[in-house]
Amino acid sequence: MIEFKITQCPEKLQQGVYLHFDAGISFGNLEASMIIDDPNMAAKHARVYFEGAQPMVQNISDDTDMRLNANIIAPGDSSPLKIRDNLSLGKTVVQFTQLSLEPPKTPQAYTHPHADMRFAEGTKESAILKALEVLSGSTENKTEAPVSPPPPPKPPMPPPLPKKHLK
Repeated sequence: MIEFKITQCPEKLQQGVYLHFDAGISFGNLEASMIIDDPNMAAKHARVYFEGAQPMVQNISDDTDMRLNANIIAPGDSSPLKIRDNLSLGKTVVQFTQLSLEPPKTPQAYTHPHADMRFAEGTKESAILKALEVLSGSTENKTEAPVSPPPPPKPPMPPPLPKKHLK
């Protein structure tokens, strides 16, 4: 997982924190997995990938330099990448906050320590839960016939025709 923050960008709406769940990401202003609206960037400007467990950044543009913590990386060159490194692409600055090959951990559901006692048979909470099940129709023993919807309303009657006066 790669987590990064765009700290500077000509398009202010793109500034923010981003999560990318693949083992690599490319940056550019036209042909990249992260497209940034910066006219000073190349269509394909930079690529972040892993060599074993080491995160790397590579300049994949044809003719545009980029900077990693103020150090120039020429087109075609690569450099090791660390957390809190700043990558300058055109007028955009990207700061990396997490670089890992492991997927994010799924959070475990919280269980209240007294849940067993609170929802035991005969408590107010269990009675409320049963009432909610009945009201939502999720009870196991359904013996009632399904209710059909009411018939559609009849169309309104047309207005009466005007009476002709006889003379």
